[in-house]
Amino acid sequence: MPLIGNFQGPLLYLIKNHFDLNIALQESGRGMKNLSKNVCSISLGERVTLMSSVSVMRDLLLEELKTGLRTTGNLLDKVEPDQWSHQPQENMMSLLELARHLAQIPLIDLAILQEKEEAEVKNLEEETAYETAKELTALMERGFMELKGYMEALSDEDFLHKETRPFYADRALTQAKWLTEIVTHVFHHRAQLFNYLKQLGHPVNMFDLY
Repeated sequence: MPLIGNFQGPLLYLIKNHFDLNIALQESGRGMKNLSKNVCSISLGERVTLMSSVSVMRDLLLEELKTGLRTTGNLLDKVEPDQWSHQPQENMMSLLELARHLAQIPLIDLAILQEKEEAEVKNLEEETAYETAKELTALMERGFMELKGYMEALSDEDFLHKETRPFYADRALTQAKWLTEIVTHVFHHRAQLFNYLKQLGHPVNMFDLY
């Protein structure tokens, strides 16, 4: 498949072939000089398709994140007051700790990708250490709106190629990669929450996840 041209395939094709476009060109020996030639050689219609594909990809990721957070809120509403302390094993989080971490993901990960210092991130975690389903759901909504605003304000170029480094790592990530990882982070912990509720006897099923 060509690296530039048909961007009407599935999301994975877009991610694989566009996120690492510069790297792929460099590895193939063509480099950035040939990238400019290739971009200039495509038609205006193809350029519009390329730009709109970035927006489509970003919107799809944000929509998927929104679904994950909305359904998480619905799951949290099922928790009884005496169930927040449930802890499947000693080496696992309690239900409240899991729910709190999950609800904080959009806001905390946004702070991290914006290269906030460790102390500032920890203070934000402490400030948002809520204990009720209502508070945690409101936190998710706040975090999603702030993250969405940040991502939508990025140019296509910055979304795909701007790199920022978290305080805990040496490797920087592109903003597109950050958004992808935030989505997977939410769904990973939502799956844990779903299993906690199953263990507690709640009649949850696949329809609670859509």
